[in-house]
Amino acid sequence: MHKKKIQIGFLTLLWLVNPVFSGCNDTTKAFSFDERDMLELMYDINETDWTIETEEGFFLVDFSLQQSSGDQASVQPFFDILGSAHACGERSFIAEAEACLDVSMLMLEGTVTITEQEDMSVVIENMPLEGSMEIYGLDLNNAEVYLQHSDGDIYLSSGDGMNFTLNSVEW
Repeated sequence: MHKKKIQIGFLTLLWLVNPVFSGCNDTTKAFSFDERDMLELMYDINETDWTIETEEGFFLVDFSLQQSSGDQASVQPFFDILGSAHACGERSFIAEAEACLDVSMLMLEGTVTITEQEDMSVVIENMPLEGSMEIYGLDLNNAEVYLQHSDGDIYLSSGDGMNFTLNSVEW
């Protein structure tokens, strides 16, 4: 009987300590950024003159992005296993393994135009895009943008939450 009480006590303690079972209920944490900050990053992407080098040469990439309205965006983020949270104040928290991960997601839509840098010939003009900006954690010290169009994917990342790098463009 005593052994059974110890086992029940141990399992109860394990359940209380493990966030996979108990969820992420630490209300002392607060996000240091909001939707406006994420939108500002989106505007910065739109205003930046992007250049990418491929085997065919150098190309200029011009984005015209905006926040998606409602459920229009059908793109699945590359890290869909992590789930999602909306950046408008209602944020979801997910338990993965033995720790909680705070994720903010801003759904994006827009267009991309790709121009060959040497002769300024337009390769792709106003190709529709859908995607998301994702920030992991409570602070805006990182960001990733995943965009998809009918012919490929585009990936941008920021290690400081301010300056993006155009990592890949497929077309």
